[in-house]
Amino acid sequence: MGGVLLALIIYECWFGFFPQFNYVDPGINNGYSLLHLIIIYLIGRYIKINDVPAFLRKCPLLIYIFSGVLLTACIVAIYMISETHSISKEVWLTKLYGYCNPIIILMSVCLFLSFEKIKLKNSVIVNHIAKSMFPVLLLHTTVFWNDYLDIFKSIYNNFSSLNVVVLWCVSVISIFMICIVIDQIRIVAYNYISEKIK
Repeated sequence: MGGVLLALIIYECWFGFFPQFNYVDPGINNGYSLLHLIIIYLIGRYIKINDVPAFLRKCPLLIYIFSGVLLTACIVAIYMISETHSISKEVWLTKLYGYCNPIIILMSVCLFLSFEKIKLKNSVIVNHIAKSMFPVLLLHTTVFWNDYLDIFKSIYNNFSSLNVVVLWCVSVISIFMICIVIDQIRIVAYNYISEKIK
C-alpha cells in the first residue's frame, strides 16, 4: 500500500502543484477533487495501519509550525519578487494555498498527529458536535463563502493590528457556531421525519 500511496501523492503534487504543469489537470483541480479526497483518506488509513516515521511522531507540532513559517516565507517572497519582476503572482499563490502543495499535505499530517496525542475523556457534547464537522466544511465553503470573504476584507480595511486578529477569530468562531446550529437543526428535522415515515 505504501508504494501505491507514494505514487498517488507524487502524481497529485506533480500535476497539481508544480507551475510548469499549470494547464494540465488530469482530475486534480488544485485539490478540490474526488482523487484528492481519496489520497487524503489513504494517507490517514496508512498512518493508522503502519504508523509514520519516528521524527514525525516525535515532534509533529514543531514540524507543523516550521512548515507554516516556510509557507509564509514563500508567500512573502512571491509578493516581493512580483514587485520587481513580471511573474503571475495569482498562479503561484493559488499553488501555494492549494491542497496539492506538499507543504500543506505535510502540515495536515502533522496537525492530525498533534491532536492524536491529546487525551480527552469521552464527551457527549464533543461527540454530538463532531457529527456536524463535515457540514461545517460544506457550509462555510459554499453558502457562506462570499459573506465570509467580505467580512474578513471589511475587518482588514477598517481595523488595525491586534483588533484585526481578535475580530477575525470572533468571525471564525461565529461562522463555525452558525454552521453547527444549522446542521443540528437538520439532524433533528431528519430524525423527526424518519420517525414519522416509519
